[in-house]
Amino acid sequence: MVTVMLSQIEQMMHELGPITPQISQIVQEADDQWSLNWDGIFWISIEFNPERSGLLFWTTLGKPVEDQILLIYEAMLVTNSLYAGIGSLRIALSHPGEDLLLFGEHVISHGITRNLRSDLSSFAAHALSLAEIVSNPVSASIKSLKRKNNRSEEHTSELQSLRH
Repeated sequence: MVTVMLSQIEQMMHELGPITPQISQIVQEADDQWSLNWDGIFWISIEFNPERSGLLFWTTLGKPVEDQILLIYEAMLVTNSLYAGIGSLRIALSHPGEDLLLFGEHVISHGITRNLRSDLSSFAAHALSLAEIVSNPVSASIKSLKRKNNRSEEHTSELQSLRH
């Protein structure tokens, strides 16, 4: 069963590159492991996990800025607690003072699913956002506040238009 599933995953990896423009390169590292270059920006590693009937994703988010390390660790712990209720994403520390890692999972149910593309896209979007926080927490916080402010202004405009 595992061999059949693995060959299906391998076929899917070959198909994934041409249908996903963000993937610029796929490298098969082992029979059950691949690396995807996402938009030429970073690599996502994927490994088949037969015990969980799924694929494990991971990527590095970078090494925290030294003078902001406690702030970044706190933000990542809060993010982990938020992810615990909504998805399969987890943030981990490779070694004290080293890179933070993002892990995700794609569960395979009823054979190979075609949701892999959307799961990878979602994983990549989270990785890009979190990597920005890790490398430049102040800038990322300002951008986040601006987005919240823009959403608030849009909501206020909608309410005003409904009143008229």
